[in-house]
Amino acid sequence: MTLFDLATLVVQQMSISRRNTTAQNVTKQTASLYHIRTVCRRNDVKHVELLLRRSLTMDCGVIESFDCASQNESDIAVFDVDVRRADNVRLNMVRVVSRLGMEPSVRSVSWNTVLKSVA
Repeated sequence: MTLFDLATLVVQQMSISRRNTTAQNVTKQTASLYHIRTVCRRNDVKHVELLLRRSLTMDCGVIESFDCASQNESDIAVFDVDVRRADNVRLNMVRVVSRLGMEPSVRSVSWNTVLKSVA
């Protein structure tokens, strides 16, 4: 087991317990659903995935779906993530996307509000 694998395991365990606590606090009536699409080099998928998951869970987002697809004919991987966040932490979403955009292997990042629940 490499140091990177160990760090990944620790972060995943931390995010699971934090996600369970966060899920209780973020309800569908008081939260917005955001979609993030990240395109990166296929060789850097693990690094970008770890960064994306860590950034979202540390900022109290609840990941509702996380899909990664590689395009066979090119060196590209695409992450599609849906995350539910409280309305007052939209600024944190901007930080997550900005941080991803600084990664050398990330080719593009886009995000939008998918659904805003009405109370």
